[in-house]
Amino acid sequence: MKKTLKLDKKVSIEIRPKAPFNFDGTVYAFPHFPTPDFEWQKGICWQTMNFDGNFWGIKLENKGTINKPRVRVIICSKKKLPNEEIDNILGELNWRYGFDEDVSEFCEKFKNDKFLKPAMKNWNGMRMNCSNSLYELLIIAIVLQNATVRRTVQMMNALLEKFGVSLL
Repeated sequence: MKKTLKLDKKVSIEIRPKAPFNFDGTVYAFPHFPTPDFEWQKGICWQTMNFDGNFWGIKLENKGTINKPRVRVIICSKKKLPNEEIDNILGELNWRYGFDEDVSEFCEKFKNDKFLKPAMKNWNGMRMNCSNSLYELLIIAIVLQNATVRRTVQMMNALLEKFGVSLL
């Protein structure tokens, strides 16, 4: 990297996701595509974010439980952040990690399900996440193009067969 940007201004905010909320199950992206812009250890997640043309360092810390969730969000920046910008960053993080999603009905309904009970025991309150922006996802998709032409054609044909519309 040619340039180093010092992010020495910090703001700390505590948020309360809707319960149940499984912090590690939600923020941890399994290392199928490990990059230096994301680091996780139990209860803590560090990531960089390029949002609105600015670079941020984000640290998420689990400070609660699944049924009484609290997350400390630390935003590191080059300059002091106005409240509106903090709200925008928190909104983006909410979208990426689903802090306001209400999964309680699903968790309650399937906690004793014959097939889902083991998963619900370990992952109760987990949300789907999308820790990357659309641009980052597109770059990941481009660099992960390791399938052979034959396999790619097979996958495309299967998708077209299942979801396609024939045109004359």
